[in-house]
Amino acid sequence: VDLSVGGVGRVGSADGVKVYLGEQTRAANFAGDNDDDDELDELEFRDGRGGTDASLLSLATLAALQRLQLCNWSNITESGLISFFKALPRTRLLAPRPKSNVLKGGVKRLYVSCLPSLSPMRDIRADIKIMAPELCELNLSACRQAVTDKAMAVFSRRMQGVTVLQLYGCYKLTDNAVFSLSDPDLRLKRLNVSGCYKVADKTIHHCLLTTHHDLLLFQSPNRFVEGAAKK
Repeated sequence: VDLSVGGVGRVGSADGVKVYLGEQTRAANFAGDNDDDDELDELEFRDGRGGTDASLLSLATLAALQRLQLCNWSNITESGLISFFKALPRTRLLAPRPKSNVLKGGVKRLYVSCLPSLSPMRDIRADIKIMAPELCELNLSACRQAVTDKAMAVFSRRMQGVTVLQLYGCYKLTDNAVFSLSDPDLRLKRLNVSGCYKVADKTIHHCLLTTHHDLLLFQSPNRFVEGAAKK
């Protein structure tokens, strides 16, 4: 795994151990010949401006990776991000999505939701078996060159298991990206599109929130600088 990206990273593993990576960290200092890489489930780079497409692609070898933060990876490209999505192994069978309709007349009430669904396709495809990567949280904030409508189209087809997606300041995105993220197979629960000023409010409400009616959305089109510290 190539972690020589010039940023500060926090690596978590399945047993809870965390390792802090300094600015000059090299792959040899971390990867070695052990099998710990396969157990990594969390990786955060606070400032990875030295990250390249090759660095990103190498992260796809972390089969257990669940949370990945790549804030401000300004050197990665659209094609590099798409290659990363396609390279991640699809090893997780997603659980059936709870249906929004309340079953009446029976003792058991399966798939109950407090909110009605406005998209029949979401309920129709609720029980479809989908294989997805282990990744469930992805932060691509300020990765402006890589995060495009085309990349989001591939994301929607390959990364259905992601529940938290941060696209803060990715101003290249347009309504077409919202259409892709409205795919009923996606398990999105939290989405941040602040700073994506080309995305229209009506597209958000009429398309995205119609499908993902229970989505927690962060949207402030004119904000480009994150004021609060990252959690």
